[in-house]
Amino acid sequence: MKYVIFDFDGTLADMKSLFLEIGNEIGSKKGWPKVDEKFYEKLRKGNIKDGLKTLGVSYRDVPYALVQAKRMLALRTNEIELFHGIPELIAQLHAEGIEICVLSTNSRKIILSVLGRYNLLDKINVLPSSGLFGKAPVIKRFTRSKRASKSDVWYVGDELRDIEAAKKAGVNSIAVTWGLQHPSTLKSAKPTYVVDKPQQIADHLL
Repeated sequence: MKYVIFDFDGTLADMKSLFLEIGNEIGSKKGWPKVDEKFYEKLRKGNIKDGLKTLGVSYRDVPYALVQAKRMLALRTNEIELFHGIPELIAQLHAEGIEICVLSTNSRKIILSVLGRYNLLDKINVLPSSGLFGKAPVIKRFTRSKRASKSDVWYVGDELRDIEAAKKAGVNSIAVTWGLQHPSTLKSAKPTYVVDKPQQIADHLL
């Protein structure tokens, strides 16, 4: 049996506009520079640590920013949309007997609400939220709990940390180019596959 674990923000859900708006609102209160489209393109070519350094955000401010972002996202959950082709992809993978999960730093409540709007809750298991860099241990525990071969587990994400988590957990990785990280940066991390469209994920898994 195959298992596919999806990241949520930027992989299943189009979060760019909301992230920029909410991030800038939080940043304005902390004196961080405003992120416009040009600045965003620069940030997405580096990893999270690079981004924090560029923005002048200290690690001790990260928990505050995450809590505030989740609180603000919760008030705008109805604005979160899945990328075009994602609902069809989920339905196709489910029909083929692949077990589908979501692992994200985002709030489980928010994710359940969005997936519920698309009538996907019977097809996806939403795992407990992970820490910013805590996905690898969760993937390892999941693999052990299923007694699955690591070669049968896939993690799909849009950021360097997703690829790194998959590698640390010893599972396959698929990087999507429609999310938050720049495609060239994703490719440099050497995931198992890089895809430009949701259907290509099914092409690799089926």
